[in-house]
Amino acid sequence: MVRLFLFFLIGSLMSCGVRTEHLKEGIIKVPKDKSYFARKFRNKHNVKTPNEVDSKSVYREIFFIDNGRKYESNKFKYFLLLRFYENGCVNEFIVPSLEKLENIDLNPDSKGYRGVVYTKKDKCLVSFFVPVSQTYRYGLLNSIINIKGDTLFLKYKNEDYISVYIKDSLSDKNLKYKANW
Repeated sequence: MVRLFLFFLIGSLMSCGVRTEHLKEGIIKVPKDKSYFARKFRNKHNVKTPNEVDSKSVYREIFFIDNGRKYESNKFKYFLLLRFYENGCVNEFIVPSLEKLENIDLNPDSKGYRGVVYTKKDKCLVSFFVPVSQTYRYGLLNSIINIKGDTLFLKYKNEDYISVYIKDSLSDKNLKYKANW
């Protein structure tokens, strides 16, 4: 009886996760259910890119603060780029530091973590569908956005971690891409 209960418990816990599929580049996963972001956000919150954010640009991480210590992003092999779309979708791309920005393909159908930007209780938030555990179980990572001029601050909820991004130009080839999730 105990074995049956444990089998049922483990099976139910494993089935609670979001069903995913890999993007074309083969590493990042996205929800298989195309209405995932609609159910979680669009049907409940005001999903909209803030007016202060330029959807025809990207935002490049320049440094982050973790537990009070500042880390320069250009000293790492990779840095983060955020791309906001007019419909409230947002992508987070992990980019090699040595790669020139104009040479990077930012196609949201094949690369990047997916998310949405929305307003809740007068706060601007962004939620990304990303790995949330050491075993790469996927879930939502929520951040609060503050914008000052061309600088964007992402403060991760319940953590002493802040990422600082500055606006950068987006190539014409990357401007043509649309996101719809």
